[in-house]
Amino acid sequence: MKTTIKTKFEKEISIERIACPLHVLELKKELKAIATGAILKVNSNKQVMPELLAAARQIASTAYSDDNHVLFVTK
Repeated sequence: MKTTIKTKFEKEISIERIACPLHVLELKKELKAIATGAILKVNSNKQVMPELLAAARQIASTAYSDDNHVLFVTK
């Protein structure tokens, strides 16, 4: 059974088909564009989610993903 986390977010992006390391650079760019404390929703896929989650945990205050390969990152 898939779980969906419902969260209010400021911006939503899709990083599903961006080659390495550009997906991490895109994540950083989008985090810079939102206010501190805001949440960025990142739609992704199974292949890049581990790298995005690891990068987000290093550069943001919190980051978590759901079973649908959606990443929520708080700046």
